[in-house]
Amino acid sequence: GGRRRVWVLGGLTAVGFSLVLVSYELYAREIWPSTFSSQLFLLLILVMGYELSLDVLRAGQLSRDLLESQQRMRQAASAADLSLWEWDIVRDEIWTTEKGRERAGISASERIDFARFLQSVHPDHREPTQRAVRHALEVSGELEAEYPVISLDGATRWVVARGQVERDAAGQPLRVRGVSVDVTERKKAEVEFTQRRNEFAHLARVMTLSELSGSLAHELNQPL
Repeated sequence: GGRRRVWVLGGLTAVGFSLVLVSYELYAREIWPSTFSSQLFLLLILVMGYELSLDVLRAGQLSRDLLESQQRMRQAASAADLSLWEWDIVRDEIWTTEKGRERAGISASERIDFARFLQSVHPDHREPTQRAVRHALEVSGELEAEYPVISLDGATRWVVARGQVERDAAGQPLRVRGVSVDVTERKKAEVEFTQRRNEFAHLARVMTLSELSGSLAHELNQPL
């Protein structure tokens, strides 16, 4: 925790044992009373206990700060309609927030591994999702995938997931941390835009054909 604390605790331990040995030797020769040794040893314990108690207080403060930071992060994610997730690759276990489970149609008590996650993805998009994951683990280190899932209410939701791969010293992937966001409304807008564009294109073709037919009919009706 710090060089000063190491010197204090280590030095007190060494000095304490040395003084205890000396005091017992002096007590054996009836030079010092036995109570002096006990008081000296108690004083050393109190000083060491004070140093260690500072670590306990700091640990408690760090724990409270971490809890507050997690709460702020979850509130920010909730306000942005994000779900946080983490995939422990070694144990093949995925953790996600409550919103993430709802979007994937997974109950709160169910364990999630990669195979279970793929079950929540629409069958037509499982292979592209697997390819995106493999590319992130083996090549880029960054995951980005877009896929539809069936939520707990039975509705189909489109999700975009982005994550970062963490590796060990040997370069092997350990875990992936990231966020996912619901883009269903955007997908609906894209589909609607595509439909309208196709309708306009069809209408343009019909109008063009109608004009061409009118021109041909006019020319055919004219005398040679």
